Amino acid sequence: MKKFLISAFLFLYAGVALAVVDLNSATQADLEKVNGIGPKKAQAIVLYRTQNGSFKSVEDLQKVRGIGKGKVFEKVKGEFTVGGASATTTTTTEVKPGLAMKALNSTPAPAAHTTSTTATTKK
Repeated sequence: MKKFLISAFLFLYAGVALAVVDLNSATQADLEKVNGIGPKKAQAIVLYRTQNGSFKSVEDLQKVRGIGKGKVFEKVKGEFTVGGASATTTTTTEVKPGLAMKALNSTPAPAAHTTSTTATTKK
């Protein structure tokens, strides 16, 4: 059971760590969830995407009014990804080696066996 909980924790941790917002499909509400992006910047991102088409890279975010090449971009660039047919992204997650090895070396629980029976009745 302990190994299962560790494995579940690692899976959930990886899911949280990988949670990034896709600039090409995010709604204004999705964008506002990013620390450093308020309603006005989120609206500017959606407007830019509407007027200029899909983002080709996260760096294109610097072209959005109110973001630019300064502190705002540096703060938020790791929170975004660019999806779509023309973009490819890779995300890695750092996991403590000891926990990863325990999860990888864990033995799965045996499968539960089920038996079905058919009852016959005499008339």
